[in-house]
Amino acid sequence: MATWFKKDRGLALALTLTGTGLMGVISPQLLDAAIQRFDWRAAYVTMGTFAALTLIPVLLFFRENRGDADVSVTAAKAPTPAISVGLTVGEAMRLRQFWQLGLAFFLVGGAVSALLVHLVPLITDAGISRSIAVKIAGILGVAIIFGRLATGYLVDRFHPPYIAAAFLIMPVLGCVLLINGPASMTVVILAVVCIGLAAGSEVDLIPFFTARYFGLKAYGKLYGWMFVAFYGGVGFGPPFLGHMYDLHGGYSQGLVYIIPVLALGALAVMTLGRSPQAN
Repeated sequence: MATWFKKDRGLALALTLTGTGLMGVISPQLLDAAIQRFDWRAAYVTMGTFAALTLIPVLLFFRENRGDADVSVTAAKAPTPAISVGLTVGEAMRLRQFWQLGLAFFLVGGAVSALLVHLVPLITDAGISRSIAVKIAGILGVAIIFGRLATGYLVDRFHPPYIAAAFLIMPVLGCVLLINGPASMTVVILAVVCIGLAAGSEVDLIPFFTARYFGLKAYGKLYGWMFVAFYGGVGFGPPFLGHMYDLHGGYSQGLVYIIPVLALGALAVMTLGRSPQAN
């Protein structure tokens, strides 16, 4: 998508990624029904089937654009293809923005994924029954869709690091609301919405910031490096929060650790500054 759009790249990326939020609405109830009727193995088969089905539209309809990223600009006005403009991997790695983005995506990816993976137990830990917790988890998908679209729209129009930091810091409020154990339904839903808004924005921000700060010349490789950082955090966060639960008999202490991690990640994004190259 980054090679097809420039002017409204943030919104375009957000629209293409709303499918994950939609599945966030559907999947909790679907998977819970599969587990209740069969067992947890049926839930994995269901997830695998949906993942396999996504390959069909990708193979049939997706095409790569090797020309100018802004399809609304004529070739006469843009003689140099946008795909050739930008930094190499080596050049990008010499910039502080590369390492700040990597650190931010590692920290926020780890913290938010921990909250997502443990969301239903977090809700039940707050005094909500499991059946209601599964329904509340469906609200997460709506929040993800809204966070993704809102982030995409706003980063196209305002200073992207500030917009990104504002969304990525929101789970801090969610952690504060859940940290003291039993809570009202309204408080729990507000906490879930805060987590969902950040979950929606973070995946949208990775391709956006990669293209904005480093260009499209080595976009695939740099995008890959950013996702290495992101999934490094994803691999660390959920087991860490689970370990904190086992160690302390609840999630409160783990949430105490997650709050400064989120704050540091948001700060790393907020202080990126202007793009080092025009794109």
